[in-house]
Amino acid sequence: MVRTYGNRAKSLYRTLVAIAIVVLLVLLSSFAFIRFDLTEEKRHTLTPSSIELLEDLEDIVFVKVYLKGEYPAEFKRLEQAIRERLDEMKAFAGDNLEYEFINPSESDNRDERNEFYQYLQDSGLQYTNITFQTKDGVSEKIIFPGALITYRNQTMPVQLLKSNERAVDPEMINNSVNNLEYEFSHTIRRILMDKTPSIAFIQGHGENSRMETSDAEILLSESYVVTRVTIDGQLDALSIPIDDDGKRRLNKYDMLIISDPDSAFSDADRFMIDQFIMKGGKVIWCVDPLVADMDSLRNSQQTMAFKRELGIEEMLFQYGARLENNMLLDRSCAPIGITTGMMGNQPQIEMFPWYFKPVIVPRDPH
Repeated sequence: MVRTYGNRAKSLYRTLVAIAIVVLLVLLSSFAFIRFDLTEEKRHTLTPSSIELLEDLEDIVFVKVYLKGEYPAEFKRLEQAIRERLDEMKAFAGDNLEYEFINPSESDNRDERNEFYQYLQDSGLQYTNITFQTKDGVSEKIIFPGALITYRNQTMPVQLLKSNERAVDPEMINNSVNNLEYEFSHTIRRILMDKTPSIAFIQGHGENSRMETSDAEILLSESYVVTRVTIDGQLDALSIPIDDDGKRRLNKYDMLIISDPDSAFSDADRFMIDQFIMKGGKVIWCVDPLVADMDSLRNSQQTMAFKRELGIEEMLFQYGARLENNMLLDRSCAPIGITTGMMGNQPQIEMFPWYFKPVIVPRDPH
């Protein structure tokens, strides 16, 4: 009898302890929010910068995702990944992030559907044509794998499927899933900006032409006002006066890009750039101090590298950078086509690694 009573008392004690632990965990969860990411590559973990952005939101960011409806499994996976990523973001933004999924093809009226499609295109979203097999045969559908993000009185589009082609493959879906955090965070940052920063590509010293920098300019124009400027010793090229006598001046641009100049900078141009930096401006220097001619290498199988007289060496040295007259080689490089023989009257060309054309691989996941 005593032993039975003791066992019951121990069992009751253990039960009460278990209940107390559960209650304690529930109470703690109401004060502390913890999420665990058990995936090896941490694909469900937001970056610290994204978390800070979301926690600092002062008003509601509303996301309308136009990927909903009946379509192939890979797009269903993208839709689910978008939903999961937005849930992750909402966990840190709280009530300041809301979202909904909308089917742009929901209306049975063809004119209404086309009108809504046109509205989405006018808003900056791109459509994708997909063809897939159904029980009734082959079906073709228009989808808009993107979202419109609204903050206060501003709305910006974000394309969640990055592609220059109408066709979609699994790798493209995987890349889109991996880039969801960046696309959302990047667009939210843009919409929060009071003023769009400006970038100027410097020209007049043999820098890369607009055609050579077009990809970079198009990409930068998504977040910045991009222009090109020739200094030519003009005081107003990089700054504007803020008083009547013109002695106090402000920078016109937030950043300058000097891309592969091949001729010397004048004293006046160097002075203008130095003053721009002294006033808080940023400069990206893409400078190659040597010139090596590929045409000479192709014709005579040898070439010489010559130093470019740019006149900015001392200026950069004062900033703590030294231009070295060295050629850079790297195992991570682009290929080059070399003729290895003839097939009839046609040359046989094989691709070999060209160590003098390094491919820089970023270590950061973004």
